[in-house]
Amino acid sequence: VVNITGIKQTEVALAESQRQMSTLLGNLPGIAFRCKNDHNWTMEFISKACQELSGYADEEFQSGVLSWNEVICPDDRQYVWDEIQNALAQGTVYRIEYRIRTRDGQEKWVWEQGCGIFNDAGQVVALEGLIIDVSIRKKIKQTLELTQRTVDYAADAIYWFNQDRRIVYANDAACRLLGYNRDELLKMKIEDIDARYRTEDWPAFWEEIKVQRTRHVETVHRRKDGRILPLEISSFFMEYEGRQLGCAYARDISDRKKYQDALDIF
Repeated sequence: VVNITGIKQTEVALAESQRQMSTLLGNLPGIAFRCKNDHNWTMEFISKACQELSGYADEEFQSGVLSWNEVICPDDRQYVWDEIQNALAQGTVYRIEYRIRTRDGQEKWVWEQGCGIFNDAGQVVALEGLIIDVSIRKKIKQTLELTQRTVDYAADAIYWFNQDRRIVYANDAACRLLGYNRDELLKMKIEDIDARYRTEDWPAFWEEIKVQRTRHVETVHRRKDGRILPLEISSFFMEYEGRQLGCAYARDISDRKKYQDALDIF
């Protein structure tokens, strides 16, 4: 008769450890992996989340039927290789974004973070890391960048200001209209450019655009060179990430004013 209580306790502990690891990997927001540092990124282990992300089962990668390099879009393969090798040479963690092609032909953007596993001789024996689908975030970022470019190069002057009257953004047209560069404008307040600004009027103006959301006026602004410009300004109010902001679209109406003055003569 042999007492195997210790063996049973070890088996139970091992089973519990495996269960916890499986639960952890199953709840990660992406793919956990361990692969070789070769051009195929041969997978020694890849979590089952790979099927949801790529459309391919984990067995396909671990059996060698399919390599992760085949999933990476051809235009990004060299970039992925170079970035990872540079990080390994420096002994640092790598973080990269690249595109993959899923089983159904869909293109997705992924974010990968990993590091090298080295032996006592300093040789890379494997890579371990995490791969996350960032397609939605990437599309939002690209849309925002496109919107930003559109605003930057818009024909009308556009500037943002906060409740303290400080200018927090100005596009290229606003800089040209007022004669200041962007850095100068971002250090200024509304009263520095509005020739008709009165301190006592600001609280009422701010409350008006908060309630009505929009406001249209004709006013005058002072350029850097001292010249006064008649402007038509449309302002609107918005809240973004806890910040209250006003946006002004300003259009030079000097020509219109001259035309009106000419008509008044007759």
